[in-house]
Amino acid sequence: MKKKILLIPLALLLAISLVAIGCPAPAPPPPPPPAPPTVRVPTLAEPMTLEEIEAALEPLRGRELVVVSWGGAWQRTQTKAQLDPFAEKFGIKVIQESPTDLAKIMAMVDAGNTTWDVVDVETRQPEMLGPRGYLEELDYTIIDPRTTVPEAVTPWAIGTIFWSTVLVYHEEAFPEGGPQSFVDFWDVEKFPGPRSLRQNPYGNIMFALVADGVPVDQIYPLLWTKKEETLDRAFRKLDEIKPHITVWWTSGSQPVELLARKEVVMATAYNGRIYELQQEGIPLKIVWNGAHASIDSWVIPKGAPNKDVAMLFIAWATQPEIQASITEFIPYGPPNTLANAYIDPTWGPVVSGLPSAPENLAVQVIADGVWWGENIEQLLERWTEWVLE
Repeated sequence: MKKKILLIPLALLLAISLVAIGCPAPAPPPPPPPAPPTVRVPTLAEPMTLEEIEAALEPLRGRELVVVSWGGAWQRTQTKAQLDPFAEKFGIKVIQESPTDLAKIMAMVDAGNTTWDVVDVETRQPEMLGPRGYLEELDYTIIDPRTTVPEAVTPWAIGTIFWSTVLVYHEEAFPEGGPQSFVDFWDVEKFPGPRSLRQNPYGNIMFALVADGVPVDQIYPLLWTKKEETLDRAFRKLDEIKPHITVWWTSGSQPVELLARKEVVMATAYNGRIYELQQEGIPLKIVWNGAHASIDSWVIPKGAPNKDVAMLFIAWATQPEIQASITEFIPYGPPNTLANAYIDPTWGPVVSGLPSAPENLAVQVIADGVWWGENIEQLLERWTEWVLE
């Protein structure tokens, strides 16, 4: 019993001696690893920010994106303002084609062989394609539509520019003051001389109704609620001006050339085309009152091979600071209402000269793409018959 009692202190002494001669004590357990950073999940209420869009594009370097637009000055502007900067910043190869062709989109989708990723379309065209299954629905958790004007946002499309068909007159034809509205365009006694209109009902229906006294904000409500009656009214008004239209123009360059050569005293024309002549010193005056403000939009054809890149490109290009860059090169206005703050006043077409300038937009008829999508085919038939009468 005594021997057993003596062993306990010996064991304690042995342990103490081992520590004293440098044997380490057991190491404490390592701290837990830090929690991974939380990644914000974008929502419809709070879509991706510009920083998040650019971060999402970084892993896509080396991919391709096929972008289709209308060619000419507009596509050159898109190239300088957005397409080249996008390709350089994110290392994505941008392949351009033109022009936009709705029949080709439908044929590609029907054949299951879509080769276009992003297409620039006019106001009425998304509604001609989207409801029939030819377009991808846009992801509005990636693309932020909240500050884009409502008329420029649909399930399949979001606006990239405002452009306007405006009344333009040659100032030398009216030294004492020219027309101030489409009421004056129709007044051939007070403002005599040959005129030119587009060979298309798009826009002309609106101009006729404005000339007949309909307020700009009531035209589409009337067309929705009293379509046949309102269209009859427009065509009766068009009957009045028809004998004074010497040229029905079919391309954007025609009215510009007619005005420059003084073959007509006034015409409707695309505002961007007129700006080019004004810069050359030709005295042309734009009348915003009663103009028809249209919207070009980005869409993604159904089955686009690079849909993920396309969605992020549209999200990036419609951010206000990116969309504003268009106005450095051409006087078309951004549909994103925050973009005006990013427009450099040293650029040529400053904010006050853009279709989207608040004072200009307030006096224009803003195109309703849904109405045109539903009615354009029927209206084209009626228009063609009327022109040939």
